Amino acid sequence: MANDLGRQPDGSAEARLPATLLLRAAERQRAAATSTLLGVALVAYAHWGGPGQAFVPWFVLVRLAALAWSHAITRRIQQLHAGGEPFMHLEWQFILAMGAGGAAWGLIGWMVPDLNLADWAARDLFSAIIMVFISCMVLITLSHHGRALLAYMCAQWSVACLYMVLAPGPLAKALLIFVGIAGLVAVLLLYGRLLQRQTRQGVLAELRNDDLTARLQQANRQLEQALEQAVAAANHDPLTGLLNRRALATQVDYLAAARRRHGGACSVLLLDIDHFKRINDSHGHAAGDEVLRALAATLACTLREVDIIARWGGEEFLVVMPDCDIATALVRAEDVRAGVARLKVAALPADYRLGVSIGAADWPLDAGFDAVVSRADTALYSAKEAGRNRVEQARP
Repeated sequence: MANDLGRQPDGSAEARLPATLLLRAAERQRAAATSTLLGVALVAYAHWGGPGQAFVPWFVLVRLAALAWSHAITRRIQQLHAGGEPFMHLEWQFILAMGAGGAAWGLIGWMVPDLNLADWAARDLFSAIIMVFISCMVLITLSHHGRALLAYMCAQWSVACLYMVLAPGPLAKALLIFVGIAGLVAVLLLYGRLLQRQTRQGVLAELRNDDLTARLQQANRQLEQALEQAVAAANHDPLTGLLNRRALATQVDYLAAARRRHGGACSVLLLDIDHFKRINDSHGHAAGDEVLRALAATLACTLREVDIIARWGGEEFLVVMPDCDIATALVRAEDVRAGVARLKVAALPADYRLGVSIGAADWPLDAGFDAVVSRADTALYSAKEAGRNRVEQARP
């Protein structure tokens, strides 16, 4: 992603822009390697056997060496980027490698016979067209890096023009050709500057968009987390983590609708911690809270995952058990009672034995939920009256 390129400590798009532009330029140079090899082969073939044949091996050697250098630098830049390491220290090596590549192409000017254009063969015109074509193409391949473009273009035509200074011939004709080349280079650099500015603005806009997208995604994640927390807070008891009465009502509505369509047994347990007020009064509310959490954990461990467990209020808990007949519900209730009796709460004396009274009721298909809870509550009252710490079944 563009927003990972050359990330600076402040992480701003402007700070990451130079590294992004360098990486893009390096990627384009690696992609242009094949066309460079093809161009070298065409120029060597065109001048082999001509007046400039002596320069062909030197041209091929220098251009391939510059290409190998450029390939090594660009490959290293991409490797460092892939590893998340900084690579801007390679920028000047990249610029020099681009200058070397341009200078190698400038050697084509040394293969023409002389400055008399009338004596040029088709291969010489072809070479001149190739040099202009290369200059035009480099406007695109190096549009991400203005200094590398300048180094490439200046090196290419400086080496080509050096031949005019050293070659014998009329000075006026050399100056005329030099002025023409200077005009061409000036126009190319002007267009290159405009293209580089547009490219820079486009990449900067891309980085800013990436930053904005990242911030929006982070904001969305925070909103989703906040929504999840709000939903959890609205549906769960903050002390025990169990469902509260409102969330229980929603679950019961879904269960009732499903039972109307498909039938099935269902049972309800209503639990109350014995002598809970005494625990609060004698050992403190912190101890009472720990007892409530311990009972909630016991219910979660003892009952099935499909059972709906909620804190009904105070020290009372309610369990709705779908697909469970009353006989099975009584067995499960007894397991809960025995589990609570074995609990050891750190806030209470070591010999303190917790107890829980449980009322159990079946839920007929033709009965409402409030009626079932009322029957379970009556059974719970019977358990209290019978001595507490026991399970009682509601009467039909």
